[in-house]
Amino acid sequence: MLAQRLAWQPDFDVLLAASSPPVEPLPGVSSVVATAERGALRRVMLDFAPETVVLLAPEHDAARCEADPAACHMAFPDAARRLARVCLGTGTRLVVHSSDLVFDGRPRGCFAETDRPAPSTVAGRHHLAAENAVRGAGFHRWAVVRTGPIFGLNTPEDPRQRAVGGVLTAFEMEHGAQARPYTTADEAARGFERLVRARAHGLFHIAGDYALTPIAFANVARRAEGLLTLSEPTPRTATGLLTLRARTELGWHPDGYGEPWPARGAP
Repeated sequence: MLAQRLAWQPDFDVLLAASSPPVEPLPGVSSVVATAERGALRRVMLDFAPETVVLLAPEHDAARCEADPAACHMAFPDAARRLARVCLGTGTRLVVHSSDLVFDGRPRGCFAETDRPAPSTVAGRHHLAAENAVRGAGFHRWAVVRTGPIFGLNTPEDPRQRAVGGVLTAFEMEHGAQARPYTTADEAARGFERLVRARAHGLFHIAGDYALTPIAFANVARRAEGLLTLSEPTPRTATGLLTLRARTELGWHPDGYGEPWPARGAP
């Protein structure tokens, strides 16, 4: 979604670098397989000469890391460190995608970019490590975008698709009482686009206005499809993200969906 949205813009040339080729070609997007071979990443950077590199957090990182922390390793923060070193040498800006999981949640909680992170999950610790690594790209050449769980990609793993099917991950079930700021793929893509255009620096929150528990989010999706809803736990904590900086500095605004998170937040 992000690569496609940027490719639609006439002033953007987009190269998608991944460990494996995309399942289907993306219109307007060139792609290359970036291997772990020493120097391979630098060669890709020198060949394409990008002005900005965006490193996206792995999909379903939370569920995978919590299920098998030993197998999760530190691939994401390691990639951020490698990219930061290369970007420092080439003068390229580096933007890293992170999430609300860098916070541990608080009753009726909503976090600003200035709040101190305190991750309580494996994925959250990896995201925070990547946030710290991105600064190695050089002064004023880095940015971090934190989102909530992203939905609307129309894949079997998409939170909305799973919600309609009544399928929740083990991570979602275990953290079922924590409300999170679910974020549409389009509003996340718009946020990244505006940040890249503005050459903005620092931390930005790009997230939905409403924080919902996984089951509350599932019920929003199921009601829209005319399906029976699931029994909801009482929310105890929330990791809502305040988006004032993105609104004022980037001119970004969320799409809006569901119900306001205070109505679903902890009492």
